[in-house]
Amino acid sequence: EALARKNVFLTVLSETILKLMHQRTLSDLLQHMVDQIVEQTACNGAYIHMVHETGDTLDIVAARGQLSDMLLGKSRQHGEGLSARCWDTGQLQFASDYLHHEHCILDLTTSFQACAIPLISSDHIDGVVLVTAHRDSDDLRQQLHMLEEIARIASAAIWQTRQTEATSLALKRSNALSDLSTLFGNAVELDQVMREMCATVMDVFEVARIDT
Repeated sequence: EALARKNVFLTVLSETILKLMHQRTLSDLLQHMVDQIVEQTACNGAYIHMVHETGDTLDIVAARGQLSDMLLGKSRQHGEGLSARCWDTGQLQFASDYLHHEHCILDLTTSFQACAIPLISSDHIDGVVLVTAHRDSDDLRQQLHMLEEIARIASAAIWQTRQTEATSLALKRSNALSDLSTLFGNAVELDQVMREMCATVMDVFEVARIDT
């Protein structure tokens, strides 16, 4: 039985690595991560909280499970809930009966097991993944090690995806500056310059509107 569990663990881990590394954008990666956790483990829900760039909040940006509508798009402050406790301590947090746990902050009528696992890269907490499972299931405790390994892999994938996105954005902005220089150098009509400049800036910075 132990050998069978280890084989399942290695198979799931291998499949997870391959699938996570093929995601092109951070949003795709995070959503694929929660999908993989629910499909490959005993969890019936997975919710990724990422630390906001200000460092003030945890923003729930990807979700899969029955709490998706309740959690997606919400934010957590320091000290607020099981996920924030994981964020504050950098340690895995487990609740066998979430409804009656001291860090329960959700308005629920049915309890379940919950576990918050930190996403860490270079000794820095990038976020937290909160997973849930049926209250009477013994599988979640048995798979905590697997979930921690998946979180480590995901942290590496998050770092790599961010580096790729940053490089792509820098290249895109460099090309935009070159295009603008050419535009200004060949300018004949002011209106045309303004239109093309606005179009270029909107594309690079992904804004909804520009006025000149």
